[in-house]
Amino acid sequence: MDKLMYFFDPLCGWCYGFSKVIGQIHEKYADKLDFTVYSGGMITGDQVKPIGELADFLRGANEEVEKRSGVKFGENFKKTIEEGTNKLSSLEPSRAISTAKKIAPHIQIPFAERVQQRIYFDGAEPAILESYLPLAKEFDINEKEFREKFYSNDSINWAVEDFYMTKQFGIQGFPATIIEHKGEYFMVSRGYMPFEMVDENIHNVINDLPPGGG
Repeated sequence: MDKLMYFFDPLCGWCYGFSKVIGQIHEKYADKLDFTVYSGGMITGDQVKPIGELADFLRGANEEVEKRSGVKFGENFKKTIEEGTNKLSSLEPSRAISTAKKIAPHIQIPFAERVQQRIYFDGAEPAILESYLPLAKEFDINEKEFREKFYSNDSINWAVEDFYMTKQFGIQGFPATIIEHKGEYFMVSRGYMPFEMVDENIHNVINDLPPGGG
């Protein structure tokens, strides 16, 4: 089976905008493509900072994401921008996603979407592990198993492996989607793109058609 690799970061606003698109792609191609989510580690280490330091940038960028993609940033998230204290860190939400991948690989696309909704709509603090615990119940994951794996050092290693894979593929911006077809790799989306364009690109790749080949 051909593979689809979705490179994103939980703190990437344009990835939040793209979440509905990748969700539609997953619904359409779930029986034709093997989907894997890779978190990119966009904000880690010395880059971790309070959201207030990016307040002006986020207000403008989020407005543009809403206009182009149709997603909505929740009022609770907007309050966190004004309060300014929540720390922005990619590691903790990436650990949640990598844990879900290990336990139930088939849910990783919708799980990644819900992680972003927890941050960008519900206003959950990105850098706190407890922000993501309610998702286990939502996805019918054994809560005890999820908690044990999530809080272990293994989840850190799994997230870092995803960061490394993202670098290995030379991904420098998010979101990005790559198809592995017949041993070759094809970029089918880079940055925010509407469903129709991504769908056409995937269709052409998996059917050995040239770009724009219908």
